[in-house]
Amino acid sequence: VGNIHRAFTRFSCLFQDDQHAAFRAIDDGEEFLIDDVEDKLKKPDLDRRTRQILEAICECAREGEDFAHKLAKAA
Repeated sequence: VGNIHRAFTRFSCLFQDDQHAAFRAIDDGEEFLIDDVEDKLKKPDLDRRTRQILEAICECAREGEDFAHKLAKAA
């Protein structure tokens, strides 16, 4: 956990002076997540519960992406 925190701290420091770049990085991460989850949703052998979880993840990522777009425009 400590290593993850330190890595995140170093990563976030890269963007301290450029909020727009930080919001673009978040947006890129959301896009990657959406693409990955959508690929997994194409599998026909997913059980109902797994499909529901993946759909919820995809929806949350879309909301995060929309929010990142709004923040980037405001920055």
